[in-house]
Amino acid sequence: MESLVISMFIGIIIIAVFIPIDKIRSKKNLHKLILFLNQREYKPRTNAESFKDRVFIFAEKKYKKLNIKISEDKYNMYKNKLMLANLSDKLSVECILGMKILTSILVFLYVGVLAAIDVSLMMFILLIIATVLGYCCPDSMLNIRIKKRQQQLQRELPNVLKTLAITTEAGLNFWEAIKKVCEIKKGVLIDEFKNMLDEINMGALQKDALMKLSERCGVTDITIFVFTIMQSLEKGAKGVTKALNEQANEVWEIRKSKAKELGQKASVKLFFSMLIFVFPCLLIFLLGPAVMSILKLFTNN
Repeated sequence: MESLVISMFIGIIIIAVFIPIDKIRSKKNLHKLILFLNQREYKPRTNAESFKDRVFIFAEKKYKKLNIKISEDKYNMYKNKLMLANLSDKLSVECILGMKILTSILVFLYVGVLAAIDVSLMMFILLIIATVLGYCCPDSMLNIRIKKRQQQLQRELPNVLKTLAITTEAGLNFWEAIKKVCEIKKGVLIDEFKNMLDEINMGALQKDALMKLSERCGVTDITIFVFTIMQSLEKGAKGVTKALNEQANEVWEIRKSKAKELGQKASVKLFFSMLIFVFPCLLIFLLGPAVMSILKLFTNN
């Protein structure tokens, strides 16, 4: 019952925040308000009108109104994280900082209601911890997205390098090979290659476009690939093909070693999970009858 009351309370807060108040006030009775809510429910939403986007816009606006100043280093850090997460064109630094405040407030309200129902030192400590976790939640989600994206780039790199090596061996120069690979393959790395080609078509220097590719990806192997290509382009097509083949083989070996390492870690985790969950059950199954027999013997005596 308490959970239902708390959920209804949070729901009322969300409705009060995200439904336009001026439109609700213009309704003179409950019937018109219900019609208004139904229209909003069945109206097809565009990307800009989705609930998630409205939350982001709300958080960004409120943060700008607070006019909180942060250091330039911290601002650039969040800007770099958004770039690595491929969210620079969707979210701003102010939006992330606003979401940190918003999530901490919502968590504080939710846990605060629970703490008011059951007043104790433990609930007070839980309130503080939950508020801090709510504040850190957007950072964690952003870091998880960056990690997943970089892992995807790392997985795609060996195949892409091998394909580039084959196409350059067939007679295409490096940039023609990049265009060909973009036509026949799909993926996160291919999307970054397309962005690089678009920058070059708009007038950017090839070296600058390659450096920006490395910055957007934030993967060590891609950075090595960029510097290798920049050095090899001066040597001609043969130098590029040789460099691509060498790095493709090197990346494949790294991928194999990582796969072996993950396999070894998985076997250790499996052993400990069996030791914790399976062994006690097996012990009870084997020793249970013997223990029961011993107990019966003592009770009879």
